[in-house]
Amino acid sequence: MKKMYHIILKATAKHNQTILERTKALLYDSKLPNVFWTEAAACVSHVSNVTFRKNKSKTPFEFFEIRSNINYLRVFGCIA
Repeated sequence: MKKMYHIILKATAKHNQTILERTKALLYDSKLPNVFWTEAAACVSHVSNVTFRKNKSKTPFEFFEIRSNINYLRVFGCIA
């Protein structure tokens, strides 16, 4: 049981690190101040949920039978 718990914690930490790095990259690339940290993290999380994963045939949304439409996505920090 402890080994499984350790594996889950390690995977969660890796996922959180990925979100952190992508959030920093969005803020840096868009030249926005750190006040937009939460919006950038929410954007990273959302884009991650509606795009395909490596070696997977469905997005996370499609596993719940929600067809993802990504036509509304824009560059982070642009004026819509």
